[in-house]
Amino acid sequence: MFDERLTDGRPEDVRSFRIQLLADRLGIATSRLPDDPAELVKAIRALDDRGSDRLSVTPILRPSPAPANGDIDTWNPDGAASGLSLGSLAASFATAVALTDVAHAIVEG
Repeated sequence: MFDERLTDGRPEDVRSFRIQLLADRLGIATSRLPDDPAELVKAIRALDDRGSDRLSVTPILRPSPAPANGDIDTWNPDGAASGLSLGSLAASFATAVALTDVAHAIVEG
């Protein structure tokens, strides 16, 4: 996607999307978000200092005890390419549906 309409040197549609995403996450109107990035960071830190759970500048700590390797393999914390494909997800979904299909269920009784 390429947007030649710039606001403050940034693509207008991308900027609007990011603002809306942040406002939705914080649960406030877009008009209440500071335009200045430094003011926004200051506001987020103030929320964090007050104990807000909506957004935090505090890094997420690793869980303890550590999750099993099988669980770790399915996570994608940084959005990097993974071994999952649309086909493999569709196959997993089809398997789950087959296991819960009422027409093929084992009925006690």
